[in-house]
Amino acid sequence: MDVFAPRSAVSGRKFSLMAGMHADELEIDEPLVRRLVAEQFPEWADWPLRRVEPAGAVNAIFRLGDELSVRLARRKGATRPGGKELDWLPRLAPLLPLEIPIPVAQGRPNAKYPWFWDIVTWLTATRLRSSRSTPSRPLAIWRRSWRR
Repeated sequence: MDVFAPRSAVSGRKFSLMAGMHADELEIDEPLVRRLVAEQFPEWADWPLRRVEPAGAVNAIFRLGDELSVRLARRKGATRPGGKELDWLPRLAPLLPLEIPIPVAQGRPNAKYPWFWDIVTWLTATRLRSSRSTPSRPLAIWRRSWRR
């Protein structure tokens, strides 16, 4: 694996990068995520943490306890606080027939990780807010809700 450390466009600091799915992908492991959570959200520091597999191409996702997940961009993450998902997901959730992750907190960039990152609710399975369901029904309901 080639390891290199280009300068961050955010701060000019160097960050460890490791070859993975993308040439410019950050190495994001459990110890890093645990440190970020402990430093910025000490109320969740002792909660169990484990990587979600299979790994995503855009984000690294870690399950935090039974109720939350931590999502960190692998590359080109958010350089400003907030964002579309933090603004829109809480507004859309009550209008959709399926449960969606709801943002709970947003972590800040620091010397260990250069971008904003999110803690959202964990969904164990796709649950309909309807009593009638078939295997294809969730997708059909989701598509119909977006056409409104």
